[in-house]
Amino acid sequence: MFTRDEDFTLSNIGDGAAEEIFQAAWQKLMDNVIDPNTKAQAVRKITLVVSVKPNEERTFGEVAVNAKVALQECLPYKTSCMIGKVGSKGLFREIIAKQNSLFTGTDGEKVVGIDSKKGDR
Repeated sequence: MFTRDEDFTLSNIGDGAAEEIFQAAWQKLMDNVIDPNTKAQAVRKITLVVSVKPNEERTFGEVAVNAKVALQECLPYKTSCMIGKVGSKGLFREIIAKQNSLFTGTDGEKVVGIDSKKGDR
């Protein structure tokens, strides 16, 4: 609680309410930063907004503190599809291209050598 001799500061508004609002916004921002579905190097922002509305006589006022958080949106998931038609009905079928490693031999070796004398491994 404020006393007459205590200055009105960001740290003592509502016994720490402004800091709690900032910490909640900070957690949202950090969750967004570590989300692999967002662009890693995009800028995120927190804007702490303090609004003051005095009365007509300027002897009393209301103070509101809020945080605005600008986060990075999720990256879109992109895929390819085949488009066709059966009768009058349009169809989309996703193409799922799964390819084995190009550099794995049958016995688990990472690179397969060629013996030029035998014509094979």
